[in-house]
Amino acid sequence: DNFGLIQSEVHYTGTTTISVGTFNNFGRVVLSSELKNTLQIQSPGQLDGSYEVGEEDILTLSGKMLSSPSAVVKGRGTLQSSGSLVRVSHLQVQSVLVSQGSFEISPALDKSNFSVANITVTGGNCLINPGIDQINVNKLRVTGGTLTVAAKARVSRIEV
Repeated sequence: DNFGLIQSEVHYTGTTTISVGTFNNFGRVVLSSELKNTLQIQSPGQLDGSYEVGEEDILTLSGKMLSSPSAVVKGRGTLQSSGSLVRVSHLQVQSVLVSQGSFEISPALDKSNFSVANITVTGGNCLINPGIDQINVNKLRVTGGTLTVAAKARVSRIEV
């Protein structure tokens, strides 16, 4: 369990992996680097606290990760979902990539609007739940898997 700060700040391109029995985050996880870097969390657990993803960086969630309404995933980087089930409530990242498993964007208690510049689905299932007031997406790209949008969505560009 993390109640403090986990910071991945490297000065080279590479991947840092967290693989433990269960990873519950109640603090902050920060990924920032000068070059493209990946922080991969392979363990199941609770997505509480905050996750900050730097520009060009990738946060990969590979285990079953469920978000509390107060958890926030934000930054100018990419959130990649390749786990059995990843559910987030507050999403403020540049890009989302769903490559396998199920990824759900579920409303927080305030049902606030979501803005994601790019959502790409290459495999698995991506569900945007109906409780969200609106999601704004600049570019939506689906090359595999399924995408279900059950909320009001404003999409600037779609590629299928």
